[in-house]
Amino acid sequence: MTNRLTWIGFLAMAFAIVGLAGLFASYALPVALDRAIAQTVLLDGAGTAQARIVAALGEAGARPILQAPDGEAAKLQAAARAILRQAAAEQDATALRLRWLIVVVSIMGALFGAAVLGAGGSR
Repeated sequence: MTNRLTWIGFLAMAFAIVGLAGLFASYALPVALDRAIAQTVLLDGAGTAQARIVAALGEAGARPILQAPDGEAAKLQAAARAILRQAAAEQDATALRLRWLIVVVSIMGALFGAAVLGAGGSR
């Protein structure tokens, strides 16, 4: 009976790894928001509107906004919207990857635990 309890404790630890994976993965979620805040700070900085937009979005991301015939304020608003759209897309992609991480680790833990319990029960 004691041997069986040892294996059950071991299986419980295998599933605890899933919780730790979720905990560590949760630190990756705010990255997109932090990046968006930093880009927004660049938009609010000093310099011309064109320079600030390029600094925040990069040359390729700023090109469609800068080619629009709108005024400076409209271009800055369009850049801010682009930053938020990009952050939302990154947030969704990160959340999906983290969910898959937790699913895969859960399945691995369950299979590992079942294998260990099976090996322990055959003795």
